[in-house]
Amino acid sequence: MWTQEIIESYIKNPQEAHLYYEGYRLGISSENFSIEQEKNESYTLEQARQIIVEDYYEYGFIQYNLKNYRLARKYFKKSYNLVEDIKYKEAIELVNSQIQIANVNKYYDFSLKSYLNGDYEIAREKIRKALKIYPANQDYLQLSEKINKQTVEIMSSSKQAILSLDGFDEEKANAFIKAREEGTKWYDIEDFANSFELMPIEKKQIAGRVIFPLRQGAKLGRKIDF
Repeated sequence: MWTQEIIESYIKNPQEAHLYYEGYRLGISSENFSIEQEKNESYTLEQARQIIVEDYYEYGFIQYNLKNYRLARKYFKKSYNLVEDIKYKEAIELVNSQIQIANVNKYYDFSLKSYLNGDYEIAREKIRKALKIYPANQDYLQLSEKINKQTVEIMSSSKQAILSLDGFDEEKANAFIKAREEGTKWYDIEDFANSFELMPIEKKQIAGRVIFPLRQGAKLGRKIDF
């Protein structure tokens, strides 16, 4: 019988069982069966399909519980390709959400590691990617706040550090680097903000982060009144 052959093929090579199923399905339609024979064969073929589909589905959840999400998705998709049931579709959506969470957590972990190592530009870049996907996550927001409190030495910081400042895009960062290389210096936030046409809110957000050089002849210390 067709069913027995499919199941035997499934046991030998379960990963390709859906191909055997399709082959036998087409085979039934090409045989010279009577109507009654074709009904019987189609019925037993359907039984075989259900066995295969449920086994794929169960194996998918075994891999899901082991956190092998990509392998789990592979088997959920095999189930759905054989039977377009909402149950299998929801399983695919579930595992896709877990894959997304795992990817975002990698951004967070990399950002935290970079922050602890003092690589603030990289830390800021990775946590921004995490927040783009989950903007309300409190752990991500807290780490972002800590990173953003780190200072930027205006005359020595890299382009990536400048890009971390509010109001700076690629064009402004390149203009800054060019001006600095040509000898331009900025001594306070007003001068700096005006040079790059920063909005008031942007100026306020970076004011506590940017460290400017001292003006020539300036001395450190508090003024003393005699």
